[in-house]
Amino acid sequence: MPSPRYLIIHGHFYQPPRENPWSGSIDPQPSAAPFPDWNCRINRECYAPNTRARLLDNNGAIAKIINNYEYLSFNVGPTLLQWLKQADPATYQLILAADQRASDRHRGHGSAIAQVYNHIIMPLATSSDKLTQAFWGRAHFLKTFGRQPEGMWLAETAADLESLGILAQLGLKFTILAQNQVDALRPLAQNRQGPWQELTASPDPRQPYRIFWGRGPKDFLDIFLYDGPVSRAVAFENLLRDGGALKGRLEQAFGADRGLPRLVNLATDGESYGHHFHFGDMTLAWLFNALESQPPDLANPIKTTNYGEYLALYPPQMEARLVENSSWSCCHGVERWRADCGCHTGGEPGWNQKWRTPLRDALNWLRDELRNIYETEGGPWLKDPWRARNDYIEVILANFDEKVRADFLDRHLAGSPSAQDRQKVVQLLESQRMGLYMFTSCGWFFDDLAALEPAQNLQYAARAIELAESWARTDLTAGVLSRLRQARPNDPHYPTGEDVWRELVSPARLQPGQAAAHLAAAQILGVPQALSEFILLKQTLRVEVSEVATTDQTRLLIGQGTLEEIRLGQPETWWILALLSAGRVLDILVDDTPGSQNLAQRLWEQGGAAKVKENLADLRPGARHFTPDDLWPSVRQIIMSEQVRDFFDDIKNHARRAFANYRELLRRYRRPDSPGAWMDRFIFRVMAEADLDNFTQIMAEGGAIELTQLKELIERESAEESENTQLIQKAVSNYLLKLLDLLPNSPRPTLMAELVSLTELIKKSLPGADLWASQNRWHLLWNDPKYSQTLSTSELSLFLKVGQALGFGLGVF
Repeated sequence: MPSPRYLIIHGHFYQPPRENPWSGSIDPQPSAAPFPDWNCRINRECYAPNTRARLLDNNGAIAKIINNYEYLSFNVGPTLLQWLKQADPATYQLILAADQRASDRHRGHGSAIAQVYNHIIMPLATSSDKLTQAFWGRAHFLKTFGRQPEGMWLAETAADLESLGILAQLGLKFTILAQNQVDALRPLAQNRQGPWQELTASPDPRQPYRIFWGRGPKDFLDIFLYDGPVSRAVAFENLLRDGGALKGRLEQAFGADRGLPRLVNLATDGESYGHHFHFGDMTLAWLFNALESQPPDLANPIKTTNYGEYLALYPPQMEARLVENSSWSCCHGVERWRADCGCHTGGEPGWNQKWRTPLRDALNWLRDELRNIYETEGGPWLKDPWRARNDYIEVILANFDEKVRADFLDRHLAGSPSAQDRQKVVQLLESQRMGLYMFTSCGWFFDDLAALEPAQNLQYAARAIELAESWARTDLTAGVLSRLRQARPNDPHYPTGEDVWRELVSPARLQPGQAAAHLAAAQILGVPQALSEFILLKQTLRVEVSEVATTDQTRLLIGQGTLEEIRLGQPETWWILALLSAGRVLDILVDDTPGSQNLAQRLWEQGGAAKVKENLADLRPGARHFTPDDLWPSVRQIIMSEQVRDFFDDIKNHARRAFANYRELLRRYRRPDSPGAWMDRFIFRVMAEADLDNFTQIMAEGGAIELTQLKELIERESAEESENTQLIQKAVSNYLLKLLDLLPNSPRPTLMAELVSLTELIKKSLPGADLWASQNRWHLLWNDPKYSQTLSTSELSLFLKVGQALGFGLGVF
């Protein structure tokens, strides 16, 4: 009998924590356009598509939708999964369901494994930080997947014996390493005294190995070495362009039959499957479908499995020796995360990475200072400060729930601490969390200190300082900056690392008074969606004096804003005055002590908005004056859009009239060199936005859009080569999805007929429109017996026509 063949493809799905440490939300990242940030973009290109990967038939129609996570081995970074849970709960749930289905198929071994919490380079961390990272990663996995993890991914597979020992002591069975991370082998023996066989070539990746991290017989962790050449071909050599070529390369990797089980296992960034290589998710789906469809009588099929199942079936027979301080993405060990070793992702000619060392030095120094403050100030109250830090993950995973935090403190505090002492301990723990986040590996991986990721790490450092500085015996900020001055970014705009701090770190701070100004702006303009930007802060606004309005655009608001930072449980009260003058000009005063409310009211009664505005400086000399320019960037966009809404409404109304009166004249100036061409484009753009605004409002109010009107808009914009094509595509795609959501509760025949007509119109006139979400919605309904089995014969026929119009082939039916 031929020896069995097993395949494992591991995807390491990961993004660094991107949330602003003050607001808890991700700031706009223009480089991710047209998406608001990189998490959103990569989710749409990779994480979500892999839960619903398309398998096409010979006609290019969708024959099947596959959840690739059911067949992959995978880890998803804890901070990324926490973001997905909020931002895309459907994708989050499908990832969890895939692990359960894999467990059912593989003898109780799920395909998900854990990851060190926020992806720090373990060999460069202190012993206590290593333990916390692994402890938090395991705790997050248990809460998310409902089972203990069998394996854990080390950031960049960077390993040393101490880190492997920590994983083993926490109950982990294995990790995944690169072939270059092992330099000698010997057969497993009880006395472990046999001679090492020094390797002159890469070790065989077709079997697991055992590494002993201590002297005891149980002091070991098993490892899998991924197949380097095939993994590199997937990640960097376009092997994902062709499913057949990928399958053929895997066949070759099994090699000759040696009478032993043969394992081919790959490991790549999960982002390869859709983000780095468009349609990589579909190639993966094709491969898995081909393997699942192998004839049952095939002599030696390839069986998909995962690491946990394979290890249970075939334990290691060989011991391996670890190359200390090694990794998968730096041929110099772990120097990529502390030195100018030559490893980089590109950059410009003449660039270097000498800035890595000062950055590492600055953060190492800060880590040690934060550690001393934590032990000195928290030690008297905490029974065991470092055990408390490990257990603090309970509070983090509960989204800082007040009761969970209180129970945590009750267990870990000694003596009889006051409410102020309890608050102090929480603040110290939060400083420690920020101190861990500042070591996220991406801060050193790329090519410039002024890039997104290093700046993000420095923001976490700034927040850690802010939380701990009241107990510091030295100026923490000055200490960090003195070391950052030695760093020379490649971007000439930033002479030193101190300039990066000044321009990319300090402006990111969200001060409580600034948050109070957000509340006032949202309240007086009636823009509740602006408040949804705040995840870190809970806000309530108690209005003490009712707003008084003389016109629709002149208002006064006097009140108190109560802000509670939920991570600290620390409420603050602010006096707020917001004035909306004619022309929707907004001024806000914020102060932490009440006063001057009566004077403001009297001034309003004497002369309205003009009188209040004239005396703003006298109302509260110590108050901070805010305008929309001072608000949080993402909230500012919402607030300022609301402020200028009437202005653009007026422009659009004028433009519609002008367009109707002069349409034929404008058509004569369609040539690029015509004097009226720029005006022509502007008019058509304004017209399209006006129509889109109208359709958006109708959709928001639950109304229906006349298909003839929509058709007229699409045809007009297409004929006029409008610059609004993307806006129209997005709006129409959203409307299609909204109609599909109505199907379970609406009169079916009429709605289904409209869906068919609308979909065909989109495919004909807006070929770039994104039908992905609508296809998913239809597919869910088709596979839901509670819906599909209630359809009459005629309704079922129409429903199938909807599916065909959306691009599904007969294979799905």
